Amino acid sequence: MQRRKFSRVFKIEAVRLIKDRGVAVAQAARDLDLHENVLREWVRELSIEADRKVKVADVARDMHGVNPGAECRQSFYAGRHPPASGFKPRPVHQ
Repeated sequence: MQRRKFSRVFKIEAVRLIKDRGVAVAQAARDLDLHENVLREWVRELSIEADRKVKVADVARDMHGVNPGAECRQSFYAGRHPPASGFKPRPVHQ
């Protein structure tokens, strides 16, 4: 018998059954034809991954302010004005 492989989407949806809907791990495992330990491992892996993303966002917020993306866009456009009305782009080839 070959080992089964599951997509990331399937794993996320299986974990959502437990986390969001409150289904017991044992029941979800039976419904999805999985071993309970496999499902528990997916819950653990996705929780660790989510914690890492939160920590990265916290560090970025601490370093750059509340919304670093917005600040970066604001600083990029700061002091730049649209071209004057008489602006004509030069042709590429003449």
